[in-house]
Amino acid sequence: MPDGSRYPRESSAALLNLPNIVTFARLCAVPLAFWLVLEHRMGEAFWLFVAAGLSDAVDGWLARRYGGNAVGALLDPVADKALLVTMYVTLAAVGALPAWLAILVVFRDLLIVGGVIVLGVLGHPIVIRPLYISKLNTVFQIVQIAAIL
Repeated sequence: MPDGSRYPRESSAALLNLPNIVTFARLCAVPLAFWLVLEHRMGEAFWLFVAAGLSDAVDGWLARRYGGNAVGALLDPVADKALLVTMYVTLAAVGALPAWLAILVVFRDLLIVGGVIVLGVLGHPIVIRPLYISKLNTVFQIVQIAAIL
């Protein structure tokens, strides 16, 4: 790109594409999942969590099939982390999960995000490519939350 950006300029209409709408819906499900767990409505929280997981697969497929954009590339991991961190903290708050485990999960994510921010501020932006072990960790976290719900 002539202006040095990694992504082409997009009109506001292009930002509102189907994969981004699905991702945004998943992000909007986070407060509802939080409330359902606080109300001890674990069955409903489970199905919302499953729907959120399926929406992650759907928006990824849609983005690959029809083209994603920079907004979706940023919003998708934010929605994923928001849901996982919220569920860990909330499940610990209601006593369904040990507090130490929620603290470790949140601390790990804060270290990763903080490290990326610090490197960016220092002029060393990095391209994030999740390792196999990181993907395995995420699968374990999802299965653990689903099992507890």
